[in-house]
Amino acid sequence: MEKFIASCEKSYDVVLLCCRRCLLNAEELTEAVERETALSIKPFILPCSSRVHPSHLLRLLERGAKAIEFVACLETNCQLLLGSRRVERRVQYVQDLLTEINENPERLGLTRRQSITPAELVELAKERLAKSRDVFTLEVKDADSV
Repeated sequence: MEKFIASCEKSYDVVLLCCRRCLLNAEELTEAVERETALSIKPFILPCSSRVHPSHLLRLLERGAKAIEFVACLETNCQLLLGSRRVERRVQYVQDLLTEINENPERLGLTRRQSITPAELVELAKERLAKSRDVFTLEVKDADSV
């Protein structure tokens, strides 16, 4: 994961993190991403989605990713039994951190699938970017009124 983060030299619209157990054809993923010209996508296939820690996600956002979409296997299909649950808790934790700093928590999302095609991954990336662009504001109390 460290090498992947280091390889993110430019800012991407969407970083796709995908569990290898749910991706149908990994070879076609690069082609599908390259065909998509409307947005820049950086895909990464993980041995297990639970291998990603909150610090990894925060560093990807810090390096300029506008959005991150996780695609994890179904809980019943998880090879490591708890991996899918772990990633859910980690995504929620980072979303909570984003909310605390008045950032849109929808910049980070999680989708569970048993099988997914590269074309479907690109569509998920588009949807995540659209959600991350939605206006998100928290009501901040004026310091004088406190």
